[in-house]
Amino acid sequence: MMAIRLIGFTPEDLDTTIIRKYEPSNFTTLVDSSMRFWSVSPIDTLYYDYFDSEGFEFSKNYEVLFPGISRTYRISELKTKREHCNCGQKDGKRVDGYTLDGKKSDDDFIYLRK
Repeated sequence: MMAIRLIGFTPEDLDTTIIRKYEPSNFTTLVDSSMRFWSVSPIDTLYYDYFDSEGFEFSKNYEVLFPGISRTYRISELKTKREHCNCGQKDGKRVDGYTLDGKKSDDDFIYLRK
């Protein structure tokens, strides 16, 4: 799972979100893309979790685009850790570090700030 936290966005900024998946060596070989439509209430931090079942792969690079504000974020070099699930499902992996727009982070969550 890739847990994204959206900070400082308005609902209008996020009504359409595009996620592009690329091969890990670059942001030129597009593998897949998806579009999300949001209906959100105006709060400071919004949560978005991108699961394996939705096509998320730790080995790929990602672009998150917000067309409403002409903003693109690039996420790459995802590090992972195993996580136990108390929900009756099998254990899984989650993000344990990444590079966002060229800057490395060891956070569990990917923070996108407006």
